[in-house]
Amino acid sequence: MKQKIIITIAAAAGIALVWYLFITSPQIQENRELRSSVDESERQLADLKNVIIQIPEYCDMRQKMLEEKHLLISRLYSKEDLIKLFDEFAGKAHLHDLELVEISPSLQELLELNNAPPDANSPRMLDMTLKFRGTLSNAGKFIEEIEKQSFYKGLNHCRISNPVEKRPLSDISLGFRAVLGTIKDS
Repeated sequence: MKQKIIITIAAAAGIALVWYLFITSPQIQENRELRSSVDESERQLADLKNVIIQIPEYCDMRQKMLEEKHLLISRLYSKEDLIKLFDEFAGKAHLHDLELVEISPSLQELLELNNAPPDANSPRMLDMTLKFRGTLSNAGKFIEEIEKQSFYKGLNHCRISNPVEKRPLSDISLGFRAVLGTIKDS
């Protein structure tokens, strides 16, 4: 009888061990993983709530930064600076007895400059073209004076043509690069 009790206890212990190893232990491990997953989801939910709370503040800050960016860009080459530069060209042309026919930065280039973010390491450049009419000696003096200005940064082209009719004046087209932001100093 003692042997039956030992066998029964051993069988019960074996069944309990098998039950623990195959049923309870995996269930405990699964519960731990589920708890860990729930904790992680709760942390993510808390982070999401913080983000949602900060969205209006972020939008306001972004709008203010965009407004400040547009203000800074408009200061880099303001309409007044360009008008001042154009008036300077007209004055110098008149001083040298030249007829200023056209001043033309490319509209496309002005739009590109307006949309491009400024580079802190290099100044903004603008391609200018001046078309004027006069004698070659006066045109030479005018061009020499333009080249001495602080905004002048290099010649793109210079075309001189004489009309078929016998008039003493030449048509001149002068293209150069101007550095924006130095117009006030010129």
